[in-house]
Amino acid sequence: MTEKEKKEKFGVTKAPVPASRVLVKKMKHDVKKSVSLLIINDKTGTITSANVYGGLYLGRKYDPSKYAHPLPAKDDGKWAEYAKRGYKEGKVEDFDVLVKAKRKYTKRAKAKATAK
Repeated sequence: MTEKEKKEKFGVTKAPVPASRVLVKKMKHDVKKSVSLLIINDKTGTITSANVYGGLYLGRKYDPSKYAHPLPAKDDGKWAEYAKRGYKEGKVEDFDVLVKAKRKYTKRAKAKATAK
């Protein structure tokens, strides 16, 4: 893939966006597999919005840092608002513009790793 193709597909970073989980909503105005995503990265504690056009690319001017916000608390009303807007849980693997983020290193995982 050329640099120009990478920029068209992934935006200014030219790399897939790290995601632990993703919320997906189909765009009403477009029938060509375009979707709106809420990309959740548990490792960094952020939620980032993105539109994937034609099911294939983010667009050459997309910059995830401009759309990243702190992850709302589990009991925050934002989660209900996302559901009301039509966002549903999706699979990170379904989007080539995303890459599975490494999990946060929890106490349990750390103990398991040092036990080996």
